[in-house]
Amino acid sequence: MRAVRMLLPVLRPVAGRDGHRRGGTLLAAALLRCSSSHGTLRRPPPLERRLAWCEEAVALSRAAVFRAWSGAPGLLARSLALHAQLLLQAGRYEEALAAAEDSLTAPDAHVPSQRTAFGHLMRTYALARLDRADEALVAARDSVAAYRSAVPRRADLSLGSTAAALRAQAWVLGRAGRTAESVTVYVECAELLRTLSVWRQARLVVLRSRVLAELIGGLRVLGRFGDAVAVGDDFRECVPPFVPWLHPEVGLLRAALLIDLAWCVGAGGDLSGGRATAEESVACSRALCVSDPAVGEPVLALALDCLAHHLDRLDAHAEERVVSEELVRTHERLAVTDPDEHGPGLAAALDSLARCHTRDGRAPSPSPSPNAVWNSAVVPSGAIPSGTRESWPGCCPTSVSGGV
Repeated sequence: MRAVRMLLPVLRPVAGRDGHRRGGTLLAAALLRCSSSHGTLRRPPPLERRLAWCEEAVALSRAAVFRAWSGAPGLLARSLALHAQLLLQAGRYEEALAAAEDSLTAPDAHVPSQRTAFGHLMRTYALARLDRADEALVAARDSVAAYRSAVPRRADLSLGSTAAALRAQAWVLGRAGRTAESVTVYVECAELLRTLSVWRQARLVVLRSRVLAELIGGLRVLGRFGDAVAVGDDFRECVPPFVPWLHPEVGLLRAALLIDLAWCVGAGGDLSGGRATAEESVACSRALCVSDPAVGEPVLALALDCLAHHLDRLDAHAEERVVSEELVRTHERLAVTDPDEHGPGLAAALDSLARCHTRDGRAPSPSPSPNAVWNSAVVPSGAIPSGTRESWPGCCPTSVSGGV
């Protein structure tokens, strides 16, 4: 991709002003390649730059369609679909929906292809983000069907896959509260990813990480703790330790998965295993805090809460008090910027710490909410606070590196 970027200054004169020369289609194709990420060994450029490239590619593609140049309709459909993806990552959902629908009305959109399927996939995410769940589910099913009927082309590898469409369908079902159906589709998606070649698995490592993390969250909600532990083992085997360095969102996915997994292991009766997994999630969350405190600290609070619960169950009260003190400090920092979101968590953490002090014979710290009760057995479903699991970017459900 770097080589293609270096060619852009050379291609612009060939394309002419506003792409009126035939080199405009070549420049548009180069811009699209720069806009999307390829492989697992490269970090994509900043989103703003990729959006600018893609918008230029859309304009050049429209000019090529107006001049009826060969291949221009397909190039326009691809440009619009990729533009919709980047708009989704930027949180511009209305514009993303418009771009996705435009891609489905391009001159050759009636021909089954990965471009058409990708347009349906982007429309799925845009509708879901706009809380139009029923329409999103229909679009997700259309995307799955389109990918299954399309003939794969090497040039369209970055335009998603059947696995990406299945993940979108499962995600929409989960948002709609249909957890059992969502888990069924996630399992189908995970099995499909398992059957891919090593090369394809490497390209889709972020997608696979996301599928397994979200699958564990659904299994936990359903109380299928043994199945969740098996999925956790699969995650450890299939995601190499260096992947979070290449794709920071995998670090967040890993922390999310470990928190859910710790609760599942503990709920299955293995309190020591639950503690060990919770400690691993705390370490992973602390690493996230170093790279991005805004993303890492809410996850760290959940990981510390999980660890404190298991320490309490194991009667390791001295260690529980230390963890509870760190949990209070974490919630205090979070409550400064978002008291409505993190105030209740702070009150619960203070109650927990007061209980630790009382048990140790110390004077309890005052709590701002005497009525707040720490439920030591229940954590919000999925163990991920609002603003992380579903609005990742870091962990955006539509990131190219995820194979969508």
